[in-house]
Amino acid sequence: MTLMLGQSTKAPLPLPGEPGEFATTFIKGGWRKLERVYGARTDRLVAWMAMAGGSALDEAREVYRKTGQVVLPGVVS
Repeated sequence: MTLMLGQSTKAPLPLPGEPGEFATTFIKGGWRKLERVYGARTDRLVAWMAMAGGSALDEAREVYRKTGQVVLPGVVS
């Protein structure tokens, strides 16, 4: 196996928390809340955001800010 510069052999860290917990934390508190709660590096938070729903989380946050309702992406109520 040949590694490229900056490529890691470590397995990626799993998404933290219970299913939906990471997404709910972002929806209710935004980026700064993620930084305070999880204390991870920015690149790790970006990766977790992508795993948890990416731009759909941004849209869900906007809905929360306007209505106060937490609507998880991909969950039909």
